Amino acid sequence: KMYPNPAQSSVTIEWENSTDFTVNLLDVSGRMIVSKEAQSGKTNITVDGFTPGMYFIEVLNAEAGIREMKQLVVN
Repeated sequence: KMYPNPAQSSVTIEWENSTDFTVNLLDVSGRMIVSKEAQSGKTNITVDGFTPGMYFIEVLNAEAGIREMKQLVVN
């Protein structure tokens, strides 16, 4: 789960599985803007100062074979 969406200052990413994940923030061309190692099922990414528009949040766990992609709107 990801909230708030649209976001203005930060976005919170939560997942049911409490294992470690990598969270990537990508622009619409697929370029990585932020990459963050996340633990304990929850993390925040600051988007304050980002150009308003559409971005993608990618959540990865290579060990479990999990890859999830969600759209994020930054105001």
